[in-house]
Amino acid sequence: MRTHSLDEALGPGTLSVCGCCKTRKVVSQIADDTRTPAEIIVKPQILRNLCWTDEPRKRDVAEFLKSQGARDWQVNLIAASVSRVIM
Repeated sequence: MRTHSLDEALGPGTLSVCGCCKTRKVVSQIADDTRTPAEIIVKPQILRNLCWTDEPRKRDVAEFLKSQGARDWQVNLIAASVSRVIM
């Protein structure tokens, strides 16, 4: 797998740029499926915080989303899908 230069700078504890793209894509797909703007599904800052946090793959995504202020319906809607793409 080709490594992007920014990925190298991020270090081993954070998601790669591609991993962050995947989380945005999955949220975008959920937004399309529910005909809801992606920024309503989850605040973009919350996704950025998840991608840039230490060891995102080891985090409980649902708990992280709740701790960042996501509502229960948002967590229920995206946590499982986001967990799958960051693993």
